[in-house]
Amino acid sequence: MPRLQEGVMDVRAARCWGWLLAAAWCALPAWGDDANGTVSPLATLPQSNEALVLSSHVEQAIHAGDYRNAIELIERIRSLPDALVAAPASRTYYPVWRQTFFLQGRLPPEGVALYRQLHDAAVGARAAEAVEAADVDALRGLFRTHRLSTHWAGIGEELAAFLLDRGEFGEAIEVLRELEWAGAPRAANRRMQLAVALERVGARRAALDLIDRLATDGVDPQRVETLRAWLQRGPRTRDEAVGPNTFYIGGRLHWETILESSAAGRRDRAEALLSAMDFQHRLALLEPATGADALAYRVDGRVHVIDTLALTHRWSATEITAPQGGGPFSTWGGGAQNGDTQLLLTNHLRHVLAMDERRVYTIESLSLEPPNVEPLGRQPFSVERQLAQRNELVARDLKTGRMVWRTGQDAGSPLYDVEFQDRPIVSDGTLFVPYRRGDDLLIGEVDAGAGTLVRERKVVGPPTHFTRSGGRCLLAADETTLYLGTGNGVIAALRREGLDWRWATVYPSTVAEYLGRLWWKPPVRPRESGVDRPILADDLIVWGPMDSLSIFALDRFSGRQRWRISRRDYAYIVGAVAGGLIVGGNGLTCLDLQDPAGSSPRWRSAALDIVGRPVVRDGLVFVPARDGLVVLDGVTGKVVRDEWSPAAASDSADSDMGFPEPTALVVDDDAVYAVSPLRVRKYPAPNSTRRRCEVLAAREAFAADAVLARAWLDALQGRLDEALASLSSLEPGDEREARARNRLLTQVYLALADRDDAGAARLDWLRRALSLAESPALAARLHEEIADSLARERDWPALFDHLGDMIQLRESSYVELPGGAERAAWLSAVSRLRALSAQPGENAPAAVRRALVERFVDDEDVDARVLLRLFLALDGGAGEPDVALRLLMSDLPPELRARFIAAAMQADVTPAQERLRALRAWEVLVAVDRLEEAAAARAAWRSAEQSGAEIDDAERDRAAAVEIAEKKLELGRGAPFGEQLWRQWRARSTELILDPHRIRDAG
Repeated sequence: MPRLQEGVMDVRAARCWGWLLAAAWCALPAWGDDANGTVSPLATLPQSNEALVLSSHVEQAIHAGDYRNAIELIERIRSLPDALVAAPASRTYYPVWRQTFFLQGRLPPEGVALYRQLHDAAVGARAAEAVEAADVDALRGLFRTHRLSTHWAGIGEELAAFLLDRGEFGEAIEVLRELEWAGAPRAANRRMQLAVALERVGARRAALDLIDRLATDGVDPQRVETLRAWLQRGPRTRDEAVGPNTFYIGGRLHWETILESSAAGRRDRAEALLSAMDFQHRLALLEPATGADALAYRVDGRVHVIDTLALTHRWSATEITAPQGGGPFSTWGGGAQNGDTQLLLTNHLRHVLAMDERRVYTIESLSLEPPNVEPLGRQPFSVERQLAQRNELVARDLKTGRMVWRTGQDAGSPLYDVEFQDRPIVSDGTLFVPYRRGDDLLIGEVDAGAGTLVRERKVVGPPTHFTRSGGRCLLAADETTLYLGTGNGVIAALRREGLDWRWATVYPSTVAEYLGRLWWKPPVRPRESGVDRPILADDLIVWGPMDSLSIFALDRFSGRQRWRISRRDYAYIVGAVAGGLIVGGNGLTCLDLQDPAGSSPRWRSAALDIVGRPVVRDGLVFVPARDGLVVLDGVTGKVVRDEWSPAAASDSADSDMGFPEPTALVVDDDAVYAVSPLRVRKYPAPNSTRRRCEVLAAREAFAADAVLARAWLDALQGRLDEALASLSSLEPGDEREARARNRLLTQVYLALADRDDAGAARLDWLRRALSLAESPALAARLHEEIADSLARERDWPALFDHLGDMIQLRESSYVELPGGAERAAWLSAVSRLRALSAQPGENAPAAVRRALVERFVDDEDVDARVLLRLFLALDGGAGEPDVALRLLMSDLPPELRARFIAAAMQADVTPAQERLRALRAWEVLVAVDRLEEAAAARAAWRSAEQSGAEIDDAERDRAAAVEIAEKKLELGRGAPFGEQLWRQWRARSTELILDPHRIRDAG
């Protein structure tokens, strides 16, 4: 019997365990919406379990009628540490004080009366003191604590008024909304305050909706219409707002600065980047920033700062690098680094920065993780942990580039061993920056001047997944609130002041598929989208996290989700305009901001061949496309301005427009800046720029920049003579100003050459431009134009002399051909010389050709490479034997010199030169094992030797060495000049040439 009972107990225990395991399995998060639309968080939020337990006790006390006990329990909850509590039937979590709000609202009238008996007198006295002292913190504490007090509505109104005066509009909206939901008196005045606050944070649509409600509530119509007019006008007047004609777009000139002087490899890299963007459906991660008359951005491991007024390069600095490949899993999965092309599309942290009036802040000491490396080491029966990673936050002086501080120097600093996840938000001498310490994600408040940590707040804990390239964790801010997307299924909102919790919300994350796989299953990478910063749109904040396949909008004051849509073909988010949300793919689409899933798109643009992230400014959408800058109306989607339109480029169809590489835009009141890895281009606002020039011209330190900026405006607008006069009077103070002046002078000279399209004047302008050309590509282009002008003028001596200059150009000088091809400039000169040599004698006199040959043959210092080019140009014409003789006598490898023996034998030479020619021919023929021809050359040298002319010892020794080598070859005893038969040789500065004149049916 005991055994039977024991067996029954075992069966029952087994059944219990089975039910428990089934229940646990069903309770596992499905990482999608359940029936109530709730989602379990992936990462661990700092939730207060004690608050949940006490809340249940409060409910029991209220149900039992023990209101005093309920009030005491609510006060105990209020005293708990700052943490979060889940709101019922939602994805949102709120701080503990909001839970006390909810519980106080559950008290019946008897409980409310008891609460007021206990607290009203003290609350009234403390509120009066706080109002008299303008103590906002005390008023905030009373408002959050004593919702049931008769003084609560008055406290809220006073608090809202103080917050509006201080410009903390986000918190003021939160307070006014609480009063609205509680049904406090004087609703009309409150709604007018709320409308003003909403407009100040950019939520104009929500503000106008409130005004419509006021009109139906019997408020004085004049007050309502006055407020409505103020809201519709907005904070910027019509004259201040940016319009389609604000910026100078198009024209023959481009106001730009080139960061890379050499054009070698530029086209290949740009095409590789654009192809990768199309294939991966991602945009390049360039994130330039402007401020304090400077533009800063990062590319290829360097920080660049440009002066925005004259667009001159201020400084650049090489970033701090981290040792690569230090950990056991750093190369897990194989594969080599893809270089800067892939990093520009995947490594978010390498390209972000922040700046204020004094400093530039960057995240450096980065480990450049290849895209196919999984940062988790999978080991059986063990907890997966990420590699220990760290990077540094670095501050540099904005004017000089000097490093001011870095967080990786002091090992005792709390920021020493952390990994920063996004660029900081700068606010009044303070930096707010997210970082990872261990498996926890925190946000810290850092002193901008010293780089020391002021305070920090833990946001989420494990399980989390971060990568070294960043992009998962993104930070945004408005006037009072920091919004942090963790990239691990959680979005958090915290107050700037004190980093107190506002709310947190969760969403289905693709990282769950990654972290939830058992150790024995094949590893997979999480499904990810591109990096899209959150968009503050009206009273919403729109997110498209990297770890989500959806785009969704949250109420930025409460955290509640308003809507969610699938990404589908929307590769990136652009911004919001006029009640619409603009998303991008092959073109741009404007969705309804309030209901994108249930409403048809407002408009769709044509395919634009976009090469960078568009920017929304004052109702306009600025789009970088391959054909150039395009401006769309944000309301209708119509093109209102572009570089190819007649209004912008009436006479510039052949100008070098467009963006041939990935480009990021920055738009401010003074200009549109187009930033690429190779150049920065500026589309100025002429009126604003001239006003700035007038102010800065009176300040000696900025006088040169003001002159340069005015000259650029004159040149862009066609006033070339005025621009030339300004530049002629400018005395550069340093190399930076001199380079900027020369660059603009070059452009002005080219424009003047186009204006004077014939005669000596055009040649003069072109030659002036050539003397200042910075890049080999520009020099090659100018050489071509000068050659064209000389050919039209039929000035043969000058043309041949100029082509001789072109033959000596270095290999990196390329001429652009139709269809995007490039050809070396010297090869273009060779082609011209061949064509001219084929013309009748009266058009290309023989004397002119002979003068060109003598110019190089008589020059003892001429490079053999130039002689090779000249030989190719002569193509069997007069002068070829003399050039061949020089090549035979050169120090080229014998395998190359052998080609010129036959032609060199035709040259007219003196007896001494004939003997040397025979000796060199003999030497070369022996070296290439052509013994029969070598015997004839040896006989020629012997004959010349017996002519009685004096021969020096060096020549005899050389002849003896050649003779010994020849005998060795004849006897088959060894190689002619060494112990091995085959020798390796390398010609210096060799070039691979494909002669297009010898190609037949190559296609």
